[in-house]
Amino acid sequence: MKHLLTLKDVKRDEILTVFNIADNIKNFPENFSDFLKGKVIGLYFQKVSTRSRFAFESGIYRLGGNPVFFKTSELQLSRGESVYHTANALSNYLDALVIRALSHQDVEDFANFGSIPVINSMSAMYIPIVALTVGYTVKEIKGDFKGFKFVYVGDGYNTCHSLMLLNSIFGNKSVVITPKDYEPNPEVVEICENFNKESGGRLTITNDINFIKGADIIVTDVWVSIGMEKEKEKRYRDFKGYTVNNELVKKTGKDDVLVFHPMPLRIGEEICSDVKDKLVINEYSKNLMYVSQSILVNIFSKEEE
Repeated sequence: MKHLLTLKDVKRDEILTVFNIADNIKNFPENFSDFLKGKVIGLYFQKVSTRSRFAFESGIYRLGGNPVFFKTSELQLSRGESVYHTANALSNYLDALVIRALSHQDVEDFANFGSIPVINSMSAMYIPIVALTVGYTVKEIKGDFKGFKFVYVGDGYNTCHSLMLLNSIFGNKSVVITPKDYEPNPEVVEICENFNKESGGRLTITNDINFIKGADIIVTDVWVSIGMEKEKEKRYRDFKGYTVNNELVKKTGKDDVLVFHPMPLRIGEEICSDVKDKLVINEYSKNLMYVSQSILVNIFSKEEE
């Protein structure tokens, strides 16, 4: 793994390696305290963040590295310099770049034009860190990741895309429930279907909330992401009836169902407080750092081989 831009380029064994390394970091942190000694990791965040920023920033510190956080306003990009020249310049000073971008093309461009590893913390199209952390947390709680029915409820956006890819790689049953016109990108659906032919997985995309039946894992996300504020009122109308609440969770027919939300959550919109006993946000939030660290360890381990 040189970069982590999207899970469509990552093999099943590489994901399992990330999970195993995360276990080792979590259980034996002293063995990794100097792993990034002498390394400088850039954190380029075009969007605000709480969990992703501090998961990477504190995670890099704990690996003995030096994180450098910056925004577009602090770069010459804000004055018209090209991504090409910016990526080349940053490659002279940094050992890797973690990027949280408005456009997925920015993520691809920094990887293509620069000479250092690039990790996608979030783009409009993909957010592999979230899907990997959900997968790792499910494996930790359930003892395995494969063999479960995952249901995503909400906007067919970056979280949905990455979760679909993860499940299709592992051959899980995956259901995406969205309002009409909010279905996932057809190109991503096609990629997942090709993975499913090899893995034996199954992907269902529907507007019918009743397809929640039999779910082992429910994942949801915000209805109005950063940059969509002008669509707020329309989205509230369109997503009515797609709130993950206790009534919906009961439709699964499972007592041990897990509910994930990558945060920040908005109570009363995409999720209700009456599912808090099923909501796995603290475990997810803690594991986000271990998975972020694991990705860095994986990338720099490959460089040393």
